[in-house]
Amino acid sequence: MDRQIGYVKVGDTAPDFCLPSVTGKDIHLSDYSGDKVALFFWASW
Repeated sequence: MDRQIGYVKVGDTAPDFCLPSVTGKDIHLSDYSGDKVALFFWASW
């Protein structure tokens, strides 16, 4: 297997991760399994 930890190639399944929402609730990618997901990041400074 020639996979490198930390790298995702086009077509790979995204690894599960957790991020805080704007309301402070933790959101896990796995909560949306089977759904299309778009992530938006912005700076608030």
